[in-house]
Amino acid sequence: MSEKNRSFLIRFIENLRNFENVERKKILFPIMDKIRKNSFRSEIIYSDMGEDAASIISGEKGDELILLTTDAITEEFTKTSPWAAGFSAIMVCADDISACGGTPLAASAIISSDQPQIREQLLNGVLEATHRFEIPLIRGHTSDKTSNVGVSATVVGKIKKVHYISAGGAKVGDDIVIIADFDGRVGKSSKYYWDTVTYKTKEELTKKRQLMPEIAMKQLVNSAKDVSNGGIFGTLILLLYYSKKGALIDLELIKTPKGIITPEFGLNEFVKMYLTSAFLLTLPESNYEEIKRIGEKYGFFVFKIGKISENTQIQLKHKEYVEEFLNLSTYF
Repeated sequence: MSEKNRSFLIRFIENLRNFENVERKKILFPIMDKIRKNSFRSEIIYSDMGEDAASIISGEKGDELILLTTDAITEEFTKTSPWAAGFSAIMVCADDISACGGTPLAASAIISSDQPQIREQLLNGVLEATHRFEIPLIRGHTSDKTSNVGVSATVVGKIKKVHYISAGGAKVGDDIVIIADFDGRVGKSSKYYWDTVTYKTKEELTKKRQLMPEIAMKQLVNSAKDVSNGGIFGTLILLLYYSKKGALIDLELIKTPKGIITPEFGLNEFVKMYLTSAFLLTLPESNYEEIKRIGEKYGFFVFKIGKISENTQIQLKHKEYVEEFLNLSTYF
């Protein structure tokens, strides 16, 4: 049994290292470094590269922030599921604003296709999402002379500066916590997509969207990111990189929606899922029970998965075994 446990951990790590959506995160950092070195800088920028939503100082006293985030949906997904892609363009931006603790204000969208019916499906998806998340669409652009199929969105939001949650604020000793909506289903477009949104009413979504603003106002966490297409570990890698920290993750602590784990779809597959309405947080151990109470009030599962460490290693634990997944100082 002991050797079986070690073998499970080693296979889990190898599988995760080969996950395309984790590997693709590497391309981000040379781009961000070039922007930091060469872009015009302004004193009104409070936070920028690496955050789920960048922030701009505003208000008469400089105590408020305008939030800004932008996302594009992959062309593969856009071609196969144009309505869902349009919907997702707004949704992922809404999640980015939520991850910082903010409230979305308005959106713009760009739609590209040389086929009128595809453009209509993309727009219909965007418009439906604006109603579900109560974000007005106030600007946009349409490209019809193109060989590509694409959709992207930008959302602006707001938050008090003192309440802003950074992706790079993790502290040594923090609990690493997942808050996730397990009232969902596997998406039609991919086995790696956990849909908690498209079939829920606006009222249900509005209630759940109060989660992160309440956590932000009570200043209970040190860092946060939404769990997106890199899954739990792709999200964790970015948060740790921005925080310049490491982590020890206990695989036995990771909870999953009822019935999702099967002989063909194990934990190693679940952790790759894009979990809509899910957030990875780091927080002082003393705040965990309050976070759990708030999460459960809004219908979320809340559970610890590990601890923040001082070095730049990400270590995974299964039973009595601990192995290095990767070292952030050499990975990028």
